[in-house]
Amino acid sequence: MDASGSSFEPTTGQQYEVGIKYEPVGYNASFTLAAYELTRRNVLTSDLNNPGFSVQTGEVRSRGVEVEGRAHLSNNLDLIAAYAYTDNEVTKSNRDDLGNTTAAVPQDTVSLWLDYQVPIGLAQGLSIGGGVRHLGHTFNLDNSVKVPSYTVYDLALRYRIEQLQLNLHVNNLFDKKYLAACTFNCFYGDERNFTLGMTYDW
Repeated sequence: MDASGSSFEPTTGQQYEVGIKYEPVGYNASFTLAAYELTRRNVLTSDLNNPGFSVQTGEVRSRGVEVEGRAHLSNNLDLIAAYAYTDNEVTKSNRDDLGNTTAAVPQDTVSLWLDYQVPIGLAQGLSIGGGVRHLGHTFNLDNSVKVPSYTVYDLALRYRIEQLQLNLHVNNLFDKKYLAACTFNCFYGDERNFTLGMTYDW
């Protein structure tokens, strides 16, 4: 609620996007390219006349390009690669942050993932995947702190027996210690963590 006790209006957005997808003849692969502009309105900003409260005078614009490629490199090896560029900017505000980047929004993100399926033998049904994620630098709320970029590695193991599949995902495989974001405070990223799952198809 604002200083008068009134509820805030919902945040709204308007987005324009254009894209293209290409599948080369003779190859089990696809490439996509998309460009967009997204404007978010009714963003909360500080109420300068009533400290501790907010008003809805803010607007944030994001423009970006996303590229993704998927390829079946061999009978048992798949590749997924992606890159995203984001130009994020505060376009309306009652504070002195016009032109700033929204907190924790990276300009560049890159990811690469390889997945291998064991075709025959005792390990048939086993899939091994590995990937890398890179997030570029970000800023805190007033852009006075620049948070360094970071790179982490992930691992996935899957084993299927008829309709049953077991899944093990390991994020941040090497237990890298890094700052994930700074807003009003700074926060470390997730430590190495494991997720075990099971699915059954019928």
